[in-house]
Amino acid sequence: MIELNRIYTFRIDTLFHEECPKGVVKSMSQKISEDGRASSPIITSFVHEVWFPELQYVDEKYVDFRGDGFNIEKKMFTRHGAKFCPSYMVGSGRTIKPEISLQICKENNLIYLLADANEFPNVYITFVNGVELHELHKTCSIGYNNKWRNFYFGCNVVS
Repeated sequence: MIELNRIYTFRIDTLFHEECPKGVVKSMSQKISEDGRASSPIITSFVHEVWFPELQYVDEKYVDFRGDGFNIEKKMFTRHGAKFCPSYMVGSGRTIKPEISLQICKENNLIYLLADANEFPNVYITFVNGVELHELHKTCSIGYNNKWRNFYFGCNVVS
């Protein structure tokens, strides 16, 4: 059973085969820690297969997992922070519309799973009420700094 606002700490030590060259492990580990696109599928698999097997992976529009009466959307907290609006609003030439993001959040009864792999193989996860997250961060963006990283994950920015 997940708890909102609790900080979960995990370590992924079994991602690479023991015969995998150390240089490959090092470069891939660095890429995972720096790039949400690289870490996202790995974290998704560990979330529902290992850490929270009670969550059902669904990969639907606005919903990544289902729990007991709630929907969860996963967002990666990277070295740039995190954006928690729908993905179609993020990217070059696109516009984040917080009021629409909040509406989607309410309609889908969303909880956000915030995942931080900046210190990979250490991974930090917290579950946050979607409406509360929108109220706290009106622009749908959480900045990457000690204040917010400590607030959500109980740790400071990696130097």
